[in-house]
Amino acid sequence: MHAMKLLNNNLFKRIISGIVYAGIIFLSAYFDYGRIFMCLIGFILTVELIVALIRSETNIKIQIGLIGMLCIFLFMHIKSQIIYAFIIFASIVDTSAYLCGRIFQGPKLTSISPNKTWSGAIGAIIVPFLVVVLIMVMKPAVFPENLRISIVFFVIMFLSIAAQAGDILVSYAKRKMLIKDAGIILPGHGGLWDRFDSVMGIILFCIILRFFCYVCSMKF
Repeated sequence: MHAMKLLNNNLFKRIISGIVYAGIIFLSAYFDYGRIFMCLIGFILTVELIVALIRSETNIKIQIGLIGMLCIFLFMHIKSQIIYAFIIFASIVDTSAYLCGRIFQGPKLTSISPNKTWSGAIGAIIVPFLVVVLIMVMKPAVFPENLRISIVFFVIMFLSIAAQAGDILVSYAKRKMLIKDAGIILPGHGGLWDRFDSVMGIILFCIILRFFCYVCSMKF
């Protein structure tokens, strides 16, 4: 009886599926199966999106579908090494937001996702920044010389905000489509989209920033 309760526990499901998810990412990176990993993730995200759109009766499903497919298209055209870095960063942001929100609690961040708090959002900026600073101290050769801490902080802050915005936007899309989970591929996590919403937010932010820098560099 105790074992059955444990198997039905949502937190237990999240932990187990999270371990499996992390293991797949590690193995694909270690054995250099990045392209296969990207294709597999892209395929699953597409299937989840199509199934969610079929299940939904919202009048903006076309807009949601187009934005979702754009995100998948951009995801598929980025180098796997960069995607791995985005996944690690997004995981740190998500975990920091969850733990800081549970520990410090406080006012809610948005009604779109009631479990998110301002303390979690701030923690999702501070903790990744401290992690990067620790890496800078331990492995200074990885970073450019004379890199200012202030620049590192602002880069981390914007990437963290982008990751959290991606999370909130996917939550908003699910609410509009009147669905709780995007899929069942990761029990307890709400589907693969719930694992990659932060990554998609970072990707969109980087694409927009790159486009903005390109426009600013043009000579009129």
